[in-house]
Amino acid sequence: MGTYVKFSKPYTFEDDVYEGVDLSGLSNLTGRNLNNIEKRFYKLGIASFNPENTVAYAQVVAQRQDFRLNSFSSFQSRRCIRLRAMS
Repeated sequence: MGTYVKFSKPYTFEDDVYEGVDLSGLSNLTGRNLNNIEKRFYKLGIASFNPENTVAYAQVVAQRQDFRLNSFSSFQSRRCIRLRAMS
């Protein structure tokens, strides 16, 4: 499975155009990174027995990998689901 999610259409946010998101850094995450990701996730006020299966968690992980993408909330649902599957 590749670690680059290519969007079917470019995504524009604040005058920047994105054609995909690179998640190659996921394999290099440390335990400390994962703890920080979980803290950010729980600050969103979401409770889940399996946070890694939620779209919100996938968004936090993707933001950790690509800080330029500071807003995934306006992504179309199929993009969010694809990010979740990759993270």
